Amino acid sequence: MSQDADPDDRTPQGGHTESDPPDQWRRLHPATILSDLVRRLPQVVVGLLLILNSSGGNRVIDTIQLVIGVVAIAPVIVRYVTARYRVDASLLRWREGLFRRHTVDVPRSRIQSIDSRVDLIGRAFGLETVVVSSAGGDSEVSVGLVDREAAARLRRELQRRGTAERSVDALPPPEPAPQTLAERSGSDVVRVVLTATETGDAVVVVVGVWLAIGALNVLDLLSGAALAGWISLATVATMILAVTTLTGLVSRAIGFRSEVQGRRVRVHQGILGRRSQEAPLVRVQAMTVRDSPVARRLGTEAVWADTADVSGGSGGERLLIDAVAPVGRWRWWAPTLAGTAAPNDAELRRVAPVSLRRRMIAATMQSLASVIVIVAAAVIVVEVNERGPTTWMIAGAVLCSIVAVRFGRAVLSYRHERWLIDDRDLVFVNGALNRTRTLVPRRRAQSVTVSANWFQRRLGVRNVHVDTAAPSISGAARDLYVRDAETLTDAVLATIDQTGGV
Repeated sequence: MSQDADPDDRTPQGGHTESDPPDQWRRLHPATILSDLVRRLPQVVVGLLLILNSSGGNRVIDTIQLVIGVVAIAPVIVRYVTARYRVDASLLRWREGLFRRHTVDVPRSRIQSIDSRVDLIGRAFGLETVVVSSAGGDSEVSVGLVDREAAARLRRELQRRGTAERSVDALPPPEPAPQTLAERSGSDVVRVVLTATETGDAVVVVVGVWLAIGALNVLDLLSGAALAGWISLATVATMILAVTTLTGLVSRAIGFRSEVQGRRVRVHQGILGRRSQEAPLVRVQAMTVRDSPVARRLGTEAVWADTADVSGGSGGERLLIDAVAPVGRWRWWAPTLAGTAAPNDAELRRVAPVSLRRRMIAATMQSLASVIVIVAAAVIVVEVNERGPTTWMIAGAVLCSIVAVRFGRAVLSYRHERWLIDDRDLVFVNGALNRTRTLVPRRRAQSVTVSANWFQRRLGVRNVHVDTAAPSISGAARDLYVRDAETLTDAVLATIDQTGGV
Protein backbone atom coordinates (compact mmCIF):
# COMPACT_ATOMS: atom_id res chain seq x y z
CA MET A 1 0.00 0.00 0.00
CA SER A 2 3.02 2.32 0.14
CA GLN A 3 2.60 3.46 -3.44
CA ASP A 4 -0.96 4.61 -2.61
CA ALA A 5 -0.06 6.91 0.24
CA ASP A 6 0.26 10.66 -0.02
CA PRO A 7 -0.30 11.76 -3.64
CA ASP A 8 -4.06 11.44 -3.07
CA ASP A 9 -4.01 14.53 -0.85
CA ARG A 10 -3.61 16.67 -3.99
CA THR A 11 -6.84 15.40 -5.56
CA PRO A 12 -9.83 17.74 -5.67
CA GLN A 13 -12.31 17.52 -2.81
CA GLY A 14 -15.67 15.93 -3.51
CA GLY A 15 -14.69 14.17 -6.73
CA HIS A 16 -12.37 14.56 -9.69
CA THR A 17 -12.11 16.33 -12.99
CA GLU A 18 -12.08 14.93 -16.49
CA SER A 19 -8.28 15.30 -16.59
CA ASP A 20 -7.71 13.19 -13.48
CA PRO A 21 -6.24 9.72 -14.05
CA PRO A 22 -9.09 7.18 -13.68
CA ASP A 23 -7.21 5.20 -11.01
CA GLN A 24 -6.18 8.13 -8.79
CA TRP A 25 -7.28 8.24 -5.16
CA ARG A 26 -10.17 10.66 -4.66
CA ARG A 27 -11.43 12.46 -1.57
CA LEU A 28 -14.91 13.09 -0.24
CA HIS A 29 -16.67 16.44 -0.12
CA PRO A 30 -16.11 18.52 3.06
CA ALA A 31 -19.86 18.45 3.69
CA THR A 32 -19.28 14.82 4.71
CA ILE A 33 -18.28 16.18 8.14
CA LEU A 34 -21.65 17.89 8.55
CA SER A 35 -23.52 14.82 7.31
CA ASP A 36 -21.68 12.57 9.77
CA LEU A 37 -22.38 15.03 12.59
CA VAL A 38 -26.10 14.82 11.84
CA ARG A 39 -25.99 11.04 11.44
CA ARG A 40 -24.14 10.64 14.75
CA LEU A 41 -26.07 13.44 16.50
CA PRO A 42 -26.78 11.60 19.78
CA GLN A 43 -23.14 10.50 20.07
CA VAL A 44 -21.82 13.97 19.19
CA VAL A 45 -24.15 15.74 21.63
CA VAL A 46 -23.15 13.43 24.46
CA GLY A 47 -19.46 13.94 23.59
CA LEU A 48 -19.78 17.73 23.61
CA LEU A 49 -21.65 17.71 26.91
CA LEU A 50 -18.97 15.51 28.46
CA ILE A 51 -16.23 17.87 27.28
CA LEU A 52 -18.04 21.03 28.44
CA ASN A 53 -18.89 19.42 31.76
CA SER A 54 -15.31 18.29 32.54
CA SER A 55 -14.58 20.94 35.20
CA GLY A 56 -16.34 19.49 38.19
CA GLY A 57 -13.32 19.46 40.50
CA ASN A 58 -12.51 15.73 40.51
CA ARG A 59 -9.45 15.35 38.30
CA VAL A 60 -9.91 11.65 37.59
CA ILE A 61 -13.56 12.01 36.55
CA ASP A 62 -12.75 15.12 34.51
CA THR A 63 -10.06 13.24 32.62
CA ILE A 64 -12.41 10.32 31.94
CA GLN A 65 -15.07 12.73 30.65
CA LEU A 66 -12.60 14.44 28.32
CA VAL A 67 -11.34 11.15 26.91
CA ILE A 68 -14.86 9.81 26.31
CA GLY A 69 -15.98 13.11 24.78
CA VAL A 70 -13.07 13.25 22.35
CA VAL A 71 -13.50 9.60 21.40
CA ALA A 72 -17.20 10.25 20.69
CA ILE A 73 -16.51 13.16 18.31
CA ALA A 74 -13.19 12.13 16.72
CA PRO A 75 -14.61 9.55 14.22
CA VAL A 76 -16.45 12.31 12.36
CA ILE A 77 -13.22 14.18 11.57
CA VAL A 78 -11.10 11.06 11.11
CA ARG A 79 -13.43 9.64 8.47
CA TYR A 80 -13.27 12.75 6.28
CA VAL A 81 -9.51 13.17 6.69
CA THR A 82 -8.64 9.55 5.92
CA ALA A 83 -11.38 8.31 3.58
CA ARG A 84 -10.28 7.76 -0.03
CA TYR A 85 -11.60 5.76 -2.99
CA ARG A 86 -10.48 4.92 -6.49
CA VAL A 87 -11.44 2.72 -9.43
CA ASP A 88 -8.85 0.79 -11.39
CA ALA A 89 -9.17 -1.78 -14.16
CA SER A 90 -10.51 -4.54 -11.92
CA LEU A 91 -11.27 -3.12 -8.46
CA LEU A 92 -13.18 -0.48 -6.59
CA ARG A 93 -10.93 0.36 -3.64
CA TRP A 94 -11.95 2.12 -0.44
CA ARG A 95 -9.85 2.93 2.61
CA GLU A 96 -10.34 4.86 5.82
CA GLY A 97 -8.98 4.93 9.34
CA LEU A 98 -6.12 6.55 11.20
CA PHE A 99 -4.61 4.11 13.68
CA ARG A 100 -6.54 1.14 12.31
CA ARG A 101 -6.64 1.29 8.53
CA HIS A 102 -9.81 -0.25 7.04
CA THR A 103 -9.49 -1.21 3.37
CA VAL A 104 -12.16 -2.80 1.16
CA ASP A 105 -11.43 -4.03 -2.36
CA VAL A 106 -14.51 -4.89 -4.39
CA PRO A 107 -13.90 -6.73 -7.70
CA ARG A 108 -15.87 -4.96 -10.41
CA SER A 109 -17.00 -8.32 -11.78
CA ARG A 110 -18.63 -9.15 -8.41
CA ILE A 111 -20.61 -5.95 -7.94
CA GLN A 112 -24.26 -6.78 -7.31
CA SER A 113 -25.84 -3.33 -6.99
CA ILE A 114 -24.96 0.35 -7.36
CA ASP A 115 -27.41 2.56 -5.47
CA SER A 116 -27.57 6.27 -4.68
CA ARG A 117 -28.74 7.97 -1.52
CA VAL A 118 -29.45 11.66 -0.97
CA ASP A 119 -29.86 12.81 2.63
CA LEU A 120 -30.80 16.26 3.92
CA ILE A 121 -27.23 17.57 3.76
CA GLY A 122 -26.71 16.12 0.29
CA ARG A 123 -29.88 17.78 -0.98
CA ALA A 124 -28.74 21.15 0.38
CA PHE A 125 -25.28 20.98 -1.23
CA GLY A 126 -26.12 18.99 -4.38
CA LEU A 127 -24.28 15.87 -3.20
CA GLU A 128 -25.07 12.18 -2.94
CA THR A 129 -23.72 8.89 -1.63
CA VAL A 130 -23.00 5.98 -3.98
CA VAL A 131 -23.50 2.58 -2.32
CA VAL A 132 -21.73 -0.33 -3.99
CA SER A 133 -22.34 -3.84 -2.71
CA SER A 134 -21.20 -7.29 -3.72
CA ALA A 135 -22.38 -10.76 -2.78
CA GLY A 136 -21.09 -12.07 0.53
CA GLY A 137 -18.81 -10.83 3.29
CA ASP A 138 -18.50 -7.19 4.29
CA SER A 139 -17.67 -5.95 0.78
CA GLU A 140 -19.95 -2.94 0.80
CA VAL A 141 -18.66 0.55 0.15
CA SER A 142 -20.55 3.79 0.78
CA VAL A 143 -18.76 6.51 -1.18
CA GLY A 144 -20.02 9.86 -0.03
CA LEU A 145 -20.63 12.56 0.10
CA VAL A 146 -19.45 13.43 -3.44
CA ASP A 147 -20.81 15.91 -5.97
CA ARG A 148 -23.32 14.55 -8.45
CA GLU A 149 -20.98 14.76 -11.41
CA ALA A 150 -18.41 12.63 -9.60
CA ALA A 151 -21.16 10.22 -8.51
CA ALA A 152 -22.40 9.87 -12.08
CA ARG A 153 -18.88 9.20 -13.33
CA LEU A 154 -18.30 6.63 -10.59
CA ARG A 155 -21.48 4.79 -11.56
CA ARG A 156 -20.47 4.82 -15.21
CA GLU A 157 -17.02 3.44 -14.37
CA LEU A 158 -18.51 0.60 -12.34
CA GLN A 159 -21.39 -0.20 -14.65
CA ARG A 160 -21.17 -3.67 -16.09
CA ARG A 161 -20.73 -3.89 -19.83
CA GLY A 162 -22.25 -6.24 -22.32
CA THR A 163 -25.80 -6.15 -20.97
CA ALA A 164 -28.33 -7.12 -23.56
CA GLU A 165 -30.34 -4.20 -24.87
CA ARG A 166 -34.09 -4.53 -24.95
CA SER A 167 -35.97 -3.97 -28.13
CA VAL A 168 -37.81 -0.66 -28.17
CA ASP A 169 -40.87 -2.32 -29.58
CA ALA A 170 -41.00 -5.07 -26.97
CA LEU A 171 -43.57 -4.30 -24.29
CA PRO A 172 -42.98 -5.56 -20.75
CA PRO A 173 -45.52 -8.07 -19.45
CA PRO A 174 -48.20 -6.56 -17.20
CA GLU A 175 -47.34 -6.47 -13.50
CA PRO A 176 -49.43 -8.83 -11.36
CA ALA A 177 -51.43 -7.37 -8.50
CA PRO A 178 -49.34 -7.04 -5.33
CA GLN A 179 -49.87 -9.62 -2.61
CA THR A 180 -49.89 -7.88 0.77
CA LEU A 181 -47.91 -9.69 3.44
CA ALA A 182 -48.39 -7.28 6.35
CA GLU A 183 -49.92 -3.85 6.79
CA ARG A 184 -49.76 -1.76 9.97
CA SER A 185 -51.16 1.55 11.19
CA GLY A 186 -51.02 3.88 14.19
CA SER A 187 -53.10 1.47 16.25
CA ASP A 188 -50.15 -0.96 16.22
CA VAL A 189 -47.61 1.51 17.65
CA VAL A 190 -48.01 0.37 21.26
CA ARG A 191 -47.51 -3.32 20.41
CA VAL A 192 -44.51 -2.54 18.21
CA VAL A 193 -42.83 -0.49 20.93
CA LEU A 194 -43.54 -2.98 23.70
CA THR A 195 -42.36 -6.06 21.81
CA ALA A 196 -39.25 -4.66 20.11
CA THR A 197 -35.91 -5.80 21.51
CA GLU A 198 -34.62 -2.22 20.99
CA THR A 199 -37.05 -1.04 23.70
CA GLY A 200 -35.60 -3.41 26.27
CA ASP A 201 -32.04 -2.47 25.32
CA ALA A 202 -32.82 1.26 25.67
CA VAL A 203 -34.45 0.73 29.08
CA VAL A 204 -31.42 -1.21 30.33
CA VAL A 205 -29.06 1.57 29.21
CA VAL A 206 -31.14 4.33 30.80
CA VAL A 207 -31.56 2.48 34.10
CA GLY A 208 -27.84 1.67 34.19
CA VAL A 209 -26.85 5.31 33.64
CA TRP A 210 -29.13 6.64 36.37
CA LEU A 211 -28.10 3.94 38.83
CA ALA A 212 -24.44 4.80 38.17
CA ILE A 213 -25.09 8.50 38.85
CA GLY A 214 -26.98 7.58 42.01
CA ALA A 215 -24.09 5.40 43.21
CA LEU A 216 -21.53 8.17 42.55
CA ASN A 217 -23.69 10.60 44.52
CA VAL A 218 -24.13 8.23 47.47
CA LEU A 219 -20.37 7.71 47.60
CA ASP A 220 -19.72 11.49 47.56
CA LEU A 221 -17.57 11.23 44.43
CA LEU A 222 -19.37 14.15 42.78
CA SER A 223 -19.47 17.72 43.97
CA GLY A 224 -22.68 19.74 43.73
CA ALA A 225 -21.78 21.28 40.37
CA ALA A 226 -20.53 17.98 38.98
CA LEU A 227 -23.68 16.16 40.12
CA ALA A 228 -25.88 18.77 38.44
CA GLY A 229 -23.83 18.46 35.27
CA TRP A 230 -24.09 14.66 35.24
CA ILE A 231 -27.84 14.83 35.86
CA SER A 232 -28.21 17.26 32.96
CA LEU A 233 -26.09 15.02 30.75
CA ALA A 234 -28.09 11.92 31.69
CA THR A 235 -31.36 13.76 31.07
CA VAL A 236 -30.27 14.86 27.59
CA ALA A 237 -28.91 11.40 26.77
CA THR A 238 -32.15 9.77 27.95
CA MET A 239 -34.25 12.12 25.83
CA ILE A 240 -32.09 11.55 22.74
CA LEU A 241 -32.16 7.78 23.19
CA ALA A 242 -35.92 7.80 23.74
CA VAL A 243 -36.61 9.96 20.68
CA THR A 244 -34.32 8.02 18.32
CA THR A 245 -35.60 4.64 19.55
CA LEU A 246 -39.28 5.64 19.37
CA THR A 247 -38.88 7.24 15.95
CA GLY A 248 -37.38 4.10 14.51
CA LEU A 249 -40.03 1.89 16.09
CA VAL A 250 -43.01 4.07 15.18
CA SER A 251 -41.93 3.91 11.52
CA ARG A 252 -42.54 0.15 11.73
CA ALA A 253 -46.22 0.78 12.39
CA ILE A 254 -47.53 4.03 10.88
CA GLY A 255 -48.01 3.52 7.17
CA PHE A 256 -46.01 0.27 7.14
CA ARG A 257 -46.73 -2.21 4.35
CA SER A 258 -44.84 -5.23 3.01
CA GLU A 259 -45.88 -6.96 -0.19
CA VAL A 260 -44.82 -9.30 -2.97
CA GLN A 261 -45.39 -8.24 -6.56
CA GLY A 262 -44.26 -10.55 -9.29
CA ARG A 263 -40.79 -11.76 -8.37
CA ARG A 264 -39.96 -8.89 -6.02
CA VAL A 265 -40.59 -8.19 -2.35
CA ARG A 266 -41.28 -4.57 -1.36
CA VAL A 267 -41.41 -2.76 1.97
CA HIS A 268 -42.82 0.76 2.46
CA GLN A 269 -42.33 2.61 5.75
CA GLY A 270 -41.57 6.03 7.17
CA ILE A 271 -43.25 8.90 9.00
CA LEU A 272 -42.03 12.25 7.72
CA GLY A 273 -40.08 10.82 4.79
CA ARG A 274 -41.35 7.78 2.93
CA ARG A 275 -38.81 5.03 2.36
CA SER A 276 -39.39 2.15 -0.02
CA GLN A 277 -37.14 -0.88 -0.36
CA GLU A 278 -37.40 -3.77 -2.75
CA ALA A 279 -35.38 -6.82 -3.70
CA PRO A 280 -35.73 -9.70 -6.16
CA LEU A 281 -36.96 -12.84 -4.47
CA VAL A 282 -34.05 -14.72 -6.02
CA ARG A 283 -31.75 -12.60 -3.86
CA VAL A 284 -33.41 -13.55 -0.56
CA GLN A 285 -30.81 -15.57 1.32
CA ALA A 286 -32.59 -16.38 4.58
CA MET A 287 -35.41 -15.50 6.95
CA THR A 288 -34.94 -14.26 10.51
CA VAL A 289 -37.62 -14.49 13.21
CA ARG A 290 -37.03 -12.73 16.52
CA ASP A 291 -39.06 -12.39 19.70
CA SER A 292 -38.69 -10.88 23.16
CA PRO A 293 -40.29 -11.92 26.48
CA VAL A 294 -43.06 -9.34 25.99
CA ALA A 295 -43.61 -10.50 22.40
CA ARG A 296 -44.00 -14.08 23.58
CA ARG A 297 -46.61 -12.96 26.12
CA LEU A 298 -48.54 -11.10 23.40
CA GLY A 299 -48.15 -13.90 20.85
CA THR A 300 -46.17 -11.93 18.27
CA GLU A 301 -42.74 -12.05 16.63
CA ALA A 302 -40.76 -9.90 14.21
CA VAL A 303 -39.93 -11.35 10.77
CA TRP A 304 -37.17 -10.25 8.37
CA ALA A 305 -36.16 -11.36 4.88
CA ASP A 306 -32.39 -11.21 4.49
CA THR A 307 -31.19 -10.37 1.02
CA ALA A 308 -27.88 -9.96 -0.77
CA ASP A 309 -29.19 -7.08 -2.88
CA VAL A 310 -31.59 -4.42 -1.61
CA SER A 311 -32.49 -1.82 -4.23
CA GLY A 312 -32.25 1.68 -2.82
CA GLY A 313 -30.50 0.54 0.34
CA SER A 314 -27.51 -1.27 1.71
CA GLY A 315 -26.54 -4.64 0.30
CA GLY A 316 -26.58 -6.05 3.81
CA GLU A 317 -29.88 -4.66 5.09
CA ARG A 318 -32.70 -6.82 6.32
CA LEU A 319 -36.15 -6.26 4.89
CA LEU A 320 -38.60 -6.09 7.77
CA ILE A 321 -41.69 -8.05 6.73
CA ASP A 322 -43.68 -7.49 9.94
CA ALA A 323 -42.72 -6.20 13.39
CA VAL A 324 -45.68 -7.83 15.20
CA ALA A 325 -46.57 -10.86 13.09
CA PRO A 326 -48.72 -13.51 14.80
CA VAL A 327 -46.67 -16.47 16.00
CA GLY A 328 -46.11 -18.92 13.16
CA ARG A 329 -47.22 -16.57 10.36
CA TRP A 330 -43.67 -16.60 8.97
CA ARG A 331 -44.20 -20.24 7.99
CA TRP A 332 -46.84 -19.10 5.48
CA TRP A 333 -44.38 -16.64 3.96
CA ALA A 334 -41.35 -18.97 3.84
CA PRO A 335 -42.27 -20.72 0.53
CA THR A 336 -42.75 -17.35 -1.18
CA LEU A 337 -39.80 -15.45 0.33
CA ALA A 338 -37.20 -18.18 0.88
CA GLY A 339 -38.47 -20.77 -1.58
CA THR A 340 -38.72 -23.49 1.03
CA ALA A 341 -41.24 -24.92 3.48
CA ALA A 342 -40.29 -24.30 7.10
CA PRO A 343 -39.67 -27.48 9.14
CA ASN A 344 -41.65 -28.17 12.32
CA ASP A 345 -40.21 -27.29 15.71
CA ALA A 346 -40.45 -30.94 16.75
CA GLU A 347 -37.71 -31.72 14.23
CA LEU A 348 -35.19 -29.31 15.77
CA ARG A 349 -32.28 -30.84 17.67
CA ARG A 350 -30.79 -29.64 20.94
CA VAL A 351 -27.12 -28.86 21.40
CA ALA A 352 -24.86 -31.30 23.27
CA PRO A 353 -25.72 -31.66 27.00
CA VAL A 354 -22.12 -30.83 27.92
CA SER A 355 -22.86 -27.38 26.49
CA LEU A 356 -24.47 -26.38 29.79
CA ARG A 357 -21.29 -27.30 31.66
CA ARG A 358 -19.20 -25.24 29.23
CA ARG A 359 -21.49 -22.23 29.60
CA MET A 360 -21.46 -22.46 33.39
CA ILE A 361 -17.64 -22.58 33.35
CA ALA A 362 -17.58 -19.52 31.10
CA ALA A 363 -20.07 -17.70 33.36
CA THR A 364 -17.95 -18.55 36.40
CA MET A 365 -14.78 -17.17 34.82
CA GLN A 366 -16.56 -13.99 33.70
CA SER A 367 -18.00 -13.56 37.20
CA LEU A 368 -14.56 -13.97 38.78
CA ALA A 369 -13.15 -11.32 36.45
CA SER A 370 -15.99 -9.00 37.46
CA VAL A 371 -15.29 -9.69 41.15
CA ILE A 372 -11.64 -8.69 40.72
CA VAL A 373 -12.49 -5.46 38.90
CA ILE A 374 -15.30 -4.39 41.26
CA VAL A 375 -13.39 -5.25 44.44
CA ALA A 376 -10.38 -3.27 43.19
CA ALA A 377 -12.65 -0.31 42.38
CA ALA A 378 -14.29 -0.56 45.81
CA VAL A 379 -10.91 -0.55 47.58
CA ILE A 380 -9.91 2.60 45.68
CA VAL A 381 -13.20 4.33 46.53
CA VAL A 382 -12.88 3.42 50.22
CA GLU A 383 -9.39 4.92 50.27
CA VAL A 384 -10.70 8.13 48.67
CA ASN A 385 -13.85 8.89 50.69
CA GLU A 386 -13.63 6.48 53.65
CA ARG A 387 -17.23 5.31 53.28
CA GLY A 388 -16.54 1.62 53.61
CA PRO A 389 -19.96 0.11 54.50
CA THR A 390 -21.84 2.00 51.79
CA THR A 391 -19.19 1.25 49.18
CA TRP A 392 -19.17 -2.48 49.92
CA MET A 393 -22.99 -2.63 49.91
CA ILE A 394 -23.10 -1.06 46.44
CA ALA A 395 -20.25 -3.31 45.22
CA GLY A 396 -22.08 -6.37 46.55
CA ALA A 397 -25.34 -5.38 44.84
CA VAL A 398 -23.54 -4.85 41.53
CA LEU A 399 -21.73 -8.17 41.83
CA CYS A 400 -24.93 -10.06 42.64
CA SER A 401 -26.62 -8.51 39.60
CA ILE A 402 -23.73 -9.39 37.31
CA VAL A 403 -23.50 -12.98 38.58
CA ALA A 404 -27.27 -13.47 38.24
CA VAL A 405 -27.20 -12.15 34.66
CA ARG A 406 -24.20 -14.27 33.68
CA PHE A 407 -25.59 -17.56 34.99
CA GLY A 408 -29.15 -16.75 33.92
CA ARG A 409 -28.02 -16.15 30.33
CA ALA A 410 -25.99 -19.36 30.38
CA VAL A 411 -28.97 -21.47 31.46
CA LEU A 412 -31.53 -19.79 29.18
CA SER A 413 -29.31 -19.84 26.10
CA TYR A 414 -28.72 -23.57 26.62
CA ARG A 415 -32.45 -24.25 27.00
CA HIS A 416 -33.40 -22.28 23.89
CA GLU A 417 -30.67 -23.22 21.41
CA ARG A 418 -31.67 -25.61 18.65
CA TRP A 419 -30.41 -26.57 15.22
CA LEU A 420 -31.53 -28.62 12.24
CA ILE A 421 -30.26 -29.71 8.87
CA ASP A 422 -32.49 -31.56 6.43
CA ASP A 423 -32.58 -32.05 2.68
CA ARG A 424 -33.41 -28.40 1.97
CA ASP A 425 -32.95 -26.21 5.05
CA LEU A 426 -30.67 -25.13 7.84
CA VAL A 427 -32.34 -23.81 11.00
CA PHE A 428 -30.57 -22.18 13.95
CA VAL A 429 -32.26 -20.95 17.15
CA ASN A 430 -30.13 -18.82 19.48
CA GLY A 431 -30.60 -16.42 22.38
CA ALA A 432 -31.43 -16.21 26.05
CA LEU A 433 -34.25 -13.72 26.73
CA ASN A 434 -34.47 -12.49 23.14
CA ARG A 435 -34.59 -15.47 20.80
CA THR A 436 -33.57 -15.47 17.14
CA ARG A 437 -34.52 -18.13 14.62
CA THR A 438 -32.61 -18.21 11.32
CA LEU A 439 -33.93 -20.23 8.37
CA VAL A 440 -31.33 -20.68 5.61
CA PRO A 441 -32.08 -22.71 2.46
CA ARG A 442 -29.07 -25.00 1.95
CA ARG A 443 -28.61 -23.78 -1.61
CA ARG A 444 -27.89 -20.29 -0.22
CA ALA A 445 -24.86 -21.35 1.83
CA GLN A 446 -21.56 -19.79 0.77
CA SER A 447 -19.05 -21.08 3.30
CA VAL A 448 -18.73 -22.96 6.58
CA THR A 449 -16.49 -22.17 9.55
CA VAL A 450 -15.82 -24.64 12.38
CA SER A 451 -14.32 -23.24 15.59
CA ALA A 452 -13.65 -24.39 19.16
CA ASN A 453 -11.95 -22.84 22.18
CA TRP A 454 -9.87 -24.75 24.71
CA PHE A 455 -12.85 -25.80 26.86
CA GLN A 456 -14.83 -26.94 23.82
CA ARG A 457 -11.94 -29.08 22.60
CA ARG A 458 -11.71 -30.68 26.04
CA LEU A 459 -15.46 -31.36 26.04
CA GLY A 460 -15.47 -32.67 22.46
CA VAL A 461 -17.80 -30.03 20.97
CA ARG A 462 -17.51 -27.51 18.13
CA ASN A 463 -19.20 -24.36 16.83
CA VAL A 464 -20.38 -24.30 13.21
CA HIS A 465 -21.02 -21.00 11.38
CA VAL A 466 -22.73 -21.01 7.99
CA ASP A 467 -22.34 -17.83 5.92
CA THR A 468 -24.62 -16.72 3.10
CA ALA A 469 -24.31 -13.99 0.47
CA ALA A 470 -26.13 -11.60 2.82
CA PRO A 471 -23.53 -9.90 5.06
CA SER A 472 -26.09 -9.63 7.88
CA ILE A 473 -26.68 -13.38 8.09
CA SER A 474 -24.40 -15.94 9.68
CA GLY A 475 -26.24 -18.95 11.06
CA ALA A 476 -24.51 -20.50 14.07
CA ALA A 477 -24.87 -23.82 15.85
CA ARG A 478 -22.83 -23.83 19.04
CA ASP A 479 -21.57 -26.75 21.10
CA LEU A 480 -22.29 -29.59 18.70
CA TYR A 481 -20.65 -32.96 19.20
CA VAL A 482 -17.74 -33.41 16.80
CA ARG A 483 -19.66 -36.00 14.78
CA ASP A 484 -22.68 -33.69 14.44
CA ALA A 485 -20.43 -30.77 13.49
CA GLU A 486 -18.73 -32.85 10.81
CA THR A 487 -22.08 -34.06 9.47
CA LEU A 488 -23.42 -30.52 9.28
CA THR A 489 -20.24 -29.22 7.62
CA ASP A 490 -20.06 -32.03 5.06
CA ALA A 491 -23.72 -31.62 4.12
CA VAL A 492 -23.41 -27.86 3.61
CA LEU A 493 -20.19 -28.19 1.61
CA ALA A 494 -21.77 -30.88 -0.56
CA THR A 495 -24.66 -28.53 -1.31
CA ILE A 496 -22.23 -25.74 -2.19
CA ASP A 497 -20.36 -28.10 -4.53
CA GLN A 498 -23.60 -29.06 -6.27
CA THR A 499 -25.24 -25.61 -6.51
CA GLY A 500 -22.24 -23.30 -6.48
CA GLY A 501 -23.50 -21.63 -3.34
CA VAL A 502 -25.87 -19.37 -5.22
